[in-house]
Amino acid sequence: LVDMNHRPDFVVSGEASALNIERGQRGRAEIVLETVGKTAHSAQPDLGVNAAGHMVSLIFFINEHFRPVSDPFLGEGILELTNLVTSPEKATGVIPARCRAVFDRRLVIGETRDTVLGQIEEIISNSSSRIPGLRATAMICPAMERCYTGARIEGEHFVPGWLLDEDHPFLLKSLEGLKSAGLEPRVADTAGFGTNGCYYGGVRGIPTIIFGPSLQDLAHITDEYIEIDQLLKGCRGYYGIARSVLSVGK
Repeated sequence: LVDMNHRPDFVVSGEASALNIERGQRGRAEIVLETVGKTAHSAQPDLGVNAAGHMVSLIFFINEHFRPVSDPFLGEGILELTNLVTSPEKATGVIPARCRAVFDRRLVIGETRDTVLGQIEEIISNSSSRIPGLRATAMICPAMERCYTGARIEGEHFVPGWLLDEDHPFLLKSLEGLKSAGLEPRVADTAGFGTNGCYYGGVRGIPTIIFGPSLQDLAHITDEYIEIDQLLKGCRGYYGIARSVLSVGK
């Protein structure tokens, strides 16, 4: 709806926050690295160039030379390997001609697509003296989804970090609304985990908070659950926020 010119005044992202308010989070980028080699029989490795071997060396070099940017509130940027695939896949006795690695990169305020990608590209360039014959590229991972209508949506796995001022009227009115609903919230002094708030608060610049029942530690785990008491209090909290924020000026 935001992209269809329906811009909300404020956004509440209903992710788990233990019924507290979170006012910012690190952004996220998926960085894809690919090394290119030459296929050969593994009994004659000297006739090929092992793309997987080059990737392993490159990963160690990146971990050694990556310097995270730090933010007083959001903390340090993170670079973590999450996927590694060789090509041809499931082949036996074959030196891989290609290797693809995916890194999850968590971003702080001020980091852009160009600075994030440029940092990795510079490290790759500096690694060539230690990894002879290295052929490697880096890019932001493309994204594609198809809607129920069949419409195709394309983009990139990149959203910036964001932070709402602690004295922003929307935050203060939300806090007031939660207290009026009988809750005892606090404004978190650390960043939340990844949510769609990165789009609203980071990409679109819409005043955004995160408020929801349950604990972050229970998200994305086996047998994930939510306590009924938290769920009921969350409903009261959403009503309290809406009543407080929408009463402004009345």
